[in-house]
Amino acid sequence: MFTTPHGGYFPSMLNAKVQALNKLRVQLEDFRLQAQKDEAFPIELVGQIKQLEEDLEPQREQAVTEAQVQRSGVYQWHEAFNKDGDIGEVRHLLNLAPEELDNYDIIHVNLCGADADIVPRVKEALGKSSSVNVLCNLDYAIQNWQQGFPMPHLQGFLNSIAQADFVFCVEPAQQAVINHLLHHVIKPSRKKVSAPVIPHPCDVQSIRACYQPPESRLDRIMICYHRYDKHLYIPWMITEDIEAVREKQAIKVPVYVTGIGPDPITLPMFDGAFVGDKWQFYMYELAHSTIAFEYYSLNSHSRFPEECATLGLPCVGNSNSYSIAQLHPLVCHSPLDFTGMRQSLKRLIEDSEFYQQCVDMAWERVQGIDHKASKMRLLFEMDKWAQLEGKQK
Repeated sequence: MFTTPHGGYFPSMLNAKVQALNKLRVQLEDFRLQAQKDEAFPIELVGQIKQLEEDLEPQREQAVTEAQVQRSGVYQWHEAFNKDGDIGEVRHLLNLAPEELDNYDIIHVNLCGADADIVPRVKEALGKSSSVNVLCNLDYAIQNWQQGFPMPHLQGFLNSIAQADFVFCVEPAQQAVINHLLHHVIKPSRKKVSAPVIPHPCDVQSIRACYQPPESRLDRIMICYHRYDKHLYIPWMITEDIEAVREKQAIKVPVYVTGIGPDPITLPMFDGAFVGDKWQFYMYELAHSTIAFEYYSLNSHSRFPEECATLGLPCVGNSNSYSIAQLHPLVCHSPLDFTGMRQSLKRLIEDSEFYQQCVDMAWERVQGIDHKASKMRLLFEMDKWAQLEGKQK
């Protein structure tokens, strides 16, 4: 169902190009539902859809640029500290002279791959008498830990968590592994402390500026495709042909996927697809959707449910996603509860009161990971860690 969008930073989507794009998607959906197995896939439709998507990108880019929206995640830490007279910035270690390191109160290292030994290098450059706090977190989903830190980088990673002034994790599975390493593997062990779970900040204020009221959205489910576990079949089977009834009428809500472009694989399965690395495109489309869905077989912090919560979309998923469990608990399921996830999607389509309950709960909770709240939580946990180790600075 298309309605005239208004409000927020976004101009109307109902221009001629959007209408043409929708007609092509309807044609493709009709083919998918009616075609015989031996019929050739209409590849020319895919080309036309991709061209129209590219034509619409400047409109999306202008809208999101005006809103000054930034991606959630690790790079929001410097923004959280770049306020109220403080300075937060991102610097590359190779571009820093050793004497510059002492200009900071906190140096945060996101541990990944070949950079696994950065913490010991920074600590050595600072010297033992330095009051600078060097903290770190693990970048990868814990199931990708081995691929992310192949030998000899594993030892660099262990040295980093052994020497850091503070270590935190972005979700509980990661926390379990890191704390086992701290307590039982590194020498000497650090049994007095435990790494807390602190999700990376979400830029709630600027993302919220892109919020669209319900009457301004497209009636559709938006799926997030994740590059690590690469699931398409499971989200497809859960969202395929949901039989819903709204106001005594049977309806079929279109299903789109973000994070992977339109091609002969995605478009026969979904009503639309677009690459999620084009931030302005992604944010524009997500803000104009009504329901979100993601499926993780890996344990992840996951930014997508945070952005959905900020934009007022309930996000159905499973407990492998920490953000789903924390922000969208009413529609969070076990990873194998496929029927339960499908039923949650159906209920959100049919039950407006339940829908609003999920939206309100997610919005209230996501404000607990905005810049201010995240900064305060980090400083509190850093202080507690220092006291436990007797290293109050």
